Amino acid sequence: MITILADDFTGAAEVGAVALRYGLSAQVQDRFEGDVATDLGERSKVGVLVLNTHSRSLPPREAAAVVTETAWPLRRQAKWVYKKIDSVLRGPVVAEAQAALSALGLARALLVPANPLLGRTIRDGQYFIGGVPLHQTGFAADPEFPARTSDVLALLDCGKKGPVTLLGPGQALPARGIFVGRAASTADLAAWAAKVDATTLPVGGAEFLAAVLEAKGHTRVPRPAQPPLENRRPMLLVCGSSPPHAAETVRQARAHGVAVLPMPAELLAEKAAEADGTTIRQRWADEVVEVLTRRGSAVVSIGEGADRGGCPQTMLDRLADVVAAVLGRMRVGHVCMEGGATAWTLVRRLGWRRFNVRRELAPGVASLQVIGGGPAVTIKPGSYAWPEEIWS
Repeated sequence: MITILADDFTGAAEVGAVALRYGLSAQVQDRFEGDVATDLGERSKVGVLVLNTHSRSLPPREAAAVVTETAWPLRRQAKWVYKKIDSVLRGPVVAEAQAALSALGLARALLVPANPLLGRTIRDGQYFIGGVPLHQTGFAADPEFPARTSDVLALLDCGKKGPVTLLGPGQALPARGIFVGRAASTADLAAWAAKVDATTLPVGGAEFLAAVLEAKGHTRVPRPAQPPLENRRPMLLVCGSSPPHAAETVRQARAHGVAVLPMPAELLAEKAAEADGTTIRQRWADEVVEVLTRRGSAVVSIGEGADRGGCPQTMLDRLADVVAAVLGRMRVGHVCMEGGATAWTLVRRLGWRRFNVRRELAPGVASLQVIGGGPAVTIKPGSYAWPEEIWS
């Protein structure tokens, strides 16, 4: 069994879908449930087990503790381990890599966060998206991890004499330490993947995982035929991602004639009275149910830009309350979630803990099935675009 440690839920779904490309079954779950040995035994027939540590937003010391606790049982149980991180290096990346190395008893970590097929590359120690420096893109407005620089070592919060060393694709990999591989192409990813051996923890995004799988002898398989998404109706899309990504999703929805039901202005006030808030949420849920029943699809969102207010997690909790109320009143065939924090808040609210990965709609966009009963669930990171298939 191959095991992947992912720092958020959308990333976990993304790499689970990558496993499908190579003919591997994949399951996503919330760290370990119950007894670790029993849990690993029950999952032993799964080709790839993806464990969501939900550690991206934690302080470095807490994130390291979570990763250590999750990785330690894998020391002898997993065939090999991959550490999935955010492709633009948000979160305590170095602390988690160090914790995983120690728990797994490995000597070095090779960190390759680039996703060249999505235009995300590292050149001369700088991170670019579509040729634009990271800090000049929409990631500069990220509410939790605003990109103030494109310097990779600075993004990792370590200087040139810190625990991380930048290397080029042609350079040898030293025996011990944490190393970031510069990569501007899929050929660069393949070159780095060829250097991953039994002493090395591969760390990175979805494209590096694909390169490592190929380096270890896995072959890409034809995409299996799938039923059209329009058979999974009604469809509710939940948008909690930050501007400008939320605005783009709302624009797509309106362009395709899909109703958008934003959070009522009264709920955007962080200190809205709870009694009033309950009434407002109920009216909002009523509206969503009515639109889904009449039109077959709808988008619920926090807001598109400056109208978003209050604590981000408070807003997500209110969004999750309304979605849970809707699902409690009617059968929804397909729930789409945008943004890692949004997806995590919602699945926790609904008590969904384990998922089989069923389909990859596009790079970064994965469809899952709730184990134990529930709707189809499609998830993507907030910064990725929804494929046309969602809207058609």
